[in-house]
Amino acid sequence: MAHPRDELDEDGFIPPSSGSFRIIETRLPVAGEDFPRHRAELEQMFSSEEACLTYLERMRWPRGFTCADCGIKGEPWRSGTGLLGCAYCKALVAVTHGSIFHGSAIPLMRWFRSVWEVTEHEAGTSVVAMQRVLGVRESERAARCLGALRAAMTLPTKRRLRRNVELARVPLEVQTSRGGGRASTCKVNAFLAVAPRGTEIGQLRLRYTPSADGSDALAFARDFIEPGSVIETAPWAGYRPLGLAGYKHKVTPPPMAHTHDAVALPLVHQIASVLKLWLWSSPEVSVDSLAGYLDEFTFRLNRRWYPRGLLFYRLMILSALYESSDEELLGIAVNG
Repeated sequence: MAHPRDELDEDGFIPPSSGSFRIIETRLPVAGEDFPRHRAELEQMFSSEEACLTYLERMRWPRGFTCADCGIKGEPWRSGTGLLGCAYCKALVAVTHGSIFHGSAIPLMRWFRSVWEVTEHEAGTSVVAMQRVLGVRESERAARCLGALRAAMTLPTKRRLRRNVELARVPLEVQTSRGGGRASTCKVNAFLAVAPRGTEIGQLRLRYTPSADGSDALAFARDFIEPGSVIETAPWAGYRPLGLAGYKHKVTPPPMAHTHDAVALPLVHQIASVLKLWLWSSPEVSVDSLAGYLDEFTFRLNRRWYPRGLLFYRLMILSALYESSDEELLGIAVNG
């Protein structure tokens, strides 16, 4: 019998011919070579800027360097400061070009440690922890770096769910401000969609929307669910436009009256419960930062079978190709 990961893994980890792991010569990533297994090995693999640049170059050009200007493939010359030069047309390109690291004054060694910091802790990391790992004084700067990593996590969610999908509004309680030593909270809503795989949780999509009305539900469905799919929801007037927008709308009433619509859908209800507990354990969550936390939660839940090192590897790929112009590699990152 196949391991559940065979079906649930968004990145197509098994088999190696599918998904983002084709990025390194269509083979499975190797622990200790493609990703570290623990923090000590992380420090050993990325002990210098040169080692980080070599690793990043291999991710950017897994089949060898190809000049974006002349299109000729060949061994480039290296400046030692992160620049590669085409041996034919002499065009220059930075190894970090197209990645979230490009233009940053923070050394790559610290960036790589911050990626490990994010993936090492199941409950996520804090701005204070990022500030320490990155070695920056300003908390705002650490928050921007953390936001960049979370933005990279959203690349795979560009692939829309299909076939059967459960969709619901989920009420959340987050912090708004602090005053008099007490935290002020408010209730907000997020839309949650999950594609079941049998009786198990499949792929997840999440989005915070301030109003969470019918137009938001339809916009969410259009962004994250393929037309023609069967969308199962609780009875709410805001879901009615789904049936007129190319979806097959199935209504399932909740078991009790006056309960939020996630209760009507068992998988959505299960995810919502875990999400609320995860947000509760993160004291820095606010209305302004909620979208980033939801992106991180989605990234983690869709890769819940991953060991820490493999999660690091996946986030490094997404970070390296975040603004890549290579359609093949970017397609692997998005669809993987």
